[in-house]
Amino acid sequence: MNVSDLKAVSVEALELSIEGIDFAKAKAIYEEHGALVLRGVAREYAARILVDMEEVLAQATAQLPEATPHPVHKNAWVTPNGSAFNDDPDHPGHKVVNTLKFNGLVSGVFTESLMNPKLLDVVETLIGPDIELWKWGQCVYKQPESGLPKSMHQDEYYFQHKYNTTVGVLTYAIDTDETNGALQVVPGSHKLGPIEHGDDTFAGFQLDDSWFGRAALIPGKAGDAILFNGLTIHGSLSNRSSRPRPVFIQRYRAAYDFCIHDVGNTEDRKKAEANPRTEKAPDDQGLMVRGLRRTAPGQ
Repeated sequence: MNVSDLKAVSVEALELSIEGIDFAKAKAIYEEHGALVLRGVAREYAARILVDMEEVLAQATAQLPEATPHPVHKNAWVTPNGSAFNDDPDHPGHKVVNTLKFNGLVSGVFTESLMNPKLLDVVETLIGPDIELWKWGQCVYKQPESGLPKSMHQDEYYFQHKYNTTVGVLTYAIDTDETNGALQVVPGSHKLGPIEHGDDTFAGFQLDDSWFGRAALIPGKAGDAILFNGLTIHGSLSNRSSRPRPVFIQRYRAAYDFCIHDVGNTEDRKKAEANPRTEKAPDDQGLMVRGLRRTAPGQ
């Protein structure tokens, strides 16, 4: 598939309600577009997760005087609780949070959400019955009126997998729209395969901003989730509102899949490409959330 083959797709073509969901239709949407919007799938978790997020943010903010430079990325700092901050490009000298150290190892309700049976029913439809958690999740938090975008990128450029079974699940913790930085995805871009990225100013990888012109912007209510293939191009613009934009993210994969490399910048990516992993490493095993650990497709 070529970039010229990508077609504009409406949000309506990507979305289904979790109530009475048609699983065959869900799979067809995901396979065709590399993204699926599930309305209401995490509604019972969102408010409780938000409470925990805000407490971790308050802790991280109080720890800013003790923050140390990020070990890899410029203009980034890490607080003692593991949260990452960047310089706000709109307000020089002011630091804004990028990612909170907030996941299933920090919050009990986050762990509950990892085992959400409604969500796992859909993930099973997409990648099969043996589902492994890839790491423990994360929280990307856009503070109000901050100029901290997330450049367009493919998750698999960070952590490429042998069989490309990773399913990212990004869930809104509050009602989210264009003004506070809703997620944007490029439907069909997963069919392009891995695309070479550059280093992002705000700690990570980036593709050219022209990809935003091909993207579908996905507004949503608290508890709405976007599922996307690890190769689907996605990103979000700055938060220009007086509201925050907290999201929580889980990632799943088929239990037989494994990470070829796990990197955070282009230099490390090039090194990893020269020496990719050829089998699943003992330290590359996550929590089994459904099914049984098997070591090969169709075993």
